Amino acid sequence: MTPTATAILVTAYGSAPTLSDDDVYGYLRHIIRFYRGVDPEPDLFDDLKHRFSTVGVSPIYSATESVARNLQGKLDTVDPGAYQVRFAMKHSPPHIEDVAREITDDGFTSAISVPLAPFRSRLSTGGYHKLAAESSGGGNARVSWKYVDGWHLDDTFLEMWTRKIGDALSRHGDDLVAIFTNHSLPVQVRDWGDPYETDFQATSAALAERCKLDHWGCAFQSKGGGETDWLKPELVDVLRDWGDRGYNRFLVVPVGFLTAHLEISYDIDVVASRVAEEMGLELVRTDMPDDDPLLVKTLRDRVVEAAANG
Repeated sequence: MTPTATAILVTAYGSAPTLSDDDVYGYLRHIIRFYRGVDPEPDLFDDLKHRFSTVGVSPIYSATESVARNLQGKLDTVDPGAYQVRFAMKHSPPHIEDVAREITDDGFTSAISVPLAPFRSRLSTGGYHKLAAESSGGGNARVSWKYVDGWHLDDTFLEMWTRKIGDALSRHGDDLVAIFTNHSLPVQVRDWGDPYETDFQATSAALAERCKLDHWGCAFQSKGGGETDWLKPELVDVLRDWGDRGYNRFLVVPVGFLTAHLEISYDIDVVASRVAEEMGLELVRTDMPDDDPLLVKTLRDRVVEAAANG
């Protein structure tokens, strides 16, 4: 029998499930083949293995699964039995393609794609949506997909980050310069008129106003490799610029991220912190959302909204 419920597919980037060489290599190989169509060079594997060995297994699996489970509970309070939530990863099991095909095979005719990324981009959220729709027979219209996108100014989402910034300032002092960070993307997104940069800036400005921040800035981090030019300014350069102006205490607010994956636990907590120390600067950061109830509420509201829009 065809399910009357709407399938909800919560998606995240992925990670190596364990620290075994096979899992780390499998994760890296999927990324490199996806974007470049080749297998990774040994030095790329050595670098990724080092990063994982330094910080441990990513929390992205446990956080994403918890978000999906809690989102199911929130949706059940709105309309019991109307939604069935599943989760998938872009670059590691369970892959988006596999779970999207399961949604088709299980007989669902309606589904909603929910990437765990607040900022819209053809290369980020758009890529998640495309994978889900194409893998479930989107061309044959077997499953009708709707999409949750662009919740960067959602009041509940902003309240969540306002609390995390406030908590950090309470712990470390209110004389910190706040640096909002987001994942860098290739600069070609500007040629597409992609909203990624402007959405990021709008969220940062909204949070700076809510938190009454006197000094703040924006930076990109964790750029990829290859010969592509990436969005700037980079976090280290922004720190150096503020440092040259006489500021020496900084709070990183990774508003473009939701869990302490490698971009947080290694790129900020290890690399950026080490560089800051070498420059004589103090660097701390906010806690990450993970499965924060306010994040789940944000997603619940956006799912219900998407389902209601014909």
